[in-house]
Amino acid sequence: MKVLVTCLLVLVCCVHSVRGAIVGGSVTIISPPANVGDDNQDIRELFGFNERQFVLLETDLRLNVPNITIPAGTVVSSHYIFYDPPGSSVLRIEGDAVFDSAVVGVITSTTRLNNSDFLGVPTTNYLRPSARGYEAGDTATITDPNRVAFDLGASSPGDYARVITTLGDVDPGPQFIMRTPQVTTDGVHTNPAGIQSVRVLFSEPLSFGTNVASIKRESGQNVGANATGSGSSQVLVTFDDVLYGDKFTITLND
Repeated sequence: MKVLVTCLLVLVCCVHSVRGAIVGGSVTIISPPANVGDDNQDIRELFGFNERQFVLLETDLRLNVPNITIPAGTVVSSHYIFYDPPGSSVLRIEGDAVFDSAVVGVITSTTRLNNSDFLGVPTTNYLRPSARGYEAGDTATITDPNRVAFDLGASSPGDYARVITTLGDVDPGPQFIMRTPQVTTDGVHTNPAGIQSVRVLFSEPLSFGTNVASIKRESGQNVGANATGSGSSQVLVTFDDVLYGDKFTITLND
């Protein structure tokens, strides 16, 4: 698992999961954009990005394909698939998206998309919430356990869907909760004195021996460090030297 630290002084921290992602198909996979919808893309292409992963549902979640409810207490991952072509004329597209986990269903109606935006990326603005669902003739079809096929016709502001996947009995492993110094996800921590250590909290205890942590600068150069806290959910990573003005990636081997 990786914890990204940016120093400018600068601390950015995130965890990259190996499950819960779009992995193929004709869809163009992108990083979560700042804005999606309302003609922000205007390209005749099917796009997709991963939203929140391994979310424990606190309330029931209604799907459109199939028309079922995922009960509260289920762990799900979310992915946004959209088609935002240019111009005012309806343009059709067919395509598919393949996921590394089983597809539970797809949300395609405006109301259910709006109600499920808690699964969206916090830094992405989901625009035109009153006109984002599918219209007559638009389809999303689960063609095998990990694949969804799309047949869409759209003009402005495009067609949007949220694909929900689950790991079933697969354990996603410890999930990142927070770090100290505290910053928002992809935020920047500034400290002229530099950073000597980072404390990371996970959802469950980690077990590790020596050489658990490896740290690299943005250039790829290694940074010496020591990690303590095996057997607990809190890991303290202490650097051999104070870190200044750079972006660092910490890899913790559980």
